[in-house]
Amino acid sequence: MTKRRVLAGFLGALLLTIAWAAWTWWPPLLRYRLRRIDQRTDRVVLDYLDGKQQLGPSARALAGLWEAKSSVSQRMPMPPAGQVVRIVDSTPAALAGRVNDPRLKELVDSAIHLSSFWIERRVQQVGRDST
Repeated sequence: MTKRRVLAGFLGALLLTIAWAAWTWWPPLLRYRLRRIDQRTDRVVLDYLDGKQQLGPSARALAGLWEAKSSVSQRMPMPPAGQVVRIVDSTPAALAGRVNDPRLKELVDSAIHLSSFWIERRVQQVGRDST
């Protein structure tokens, strides 16, 4: 009975470790995570432009999503040298006619301001960690 529990605990820990490693480093799952972040980003922007959400919460959510996308993107492997890489515009069709909306600029500017605060804070943390 005790050997079974130890074995079950070991297998459970092994499974969790493999799942965490795949979620953190496996390119197909990273691409899935990036698509989900893009979908949530689109929803935040559209909800703000449709008046369903106020500027502050939308800007905070957008800045957080940008930070999450940056974190996940950094784990994606680089394509081999010389390989042609296709860049896809992920702008949703619902936003295409609203790109000149001044509220969109206000949202992006607010999110950039919040993002720059997080970047500055992260740089300060890295500076303290390296000493």
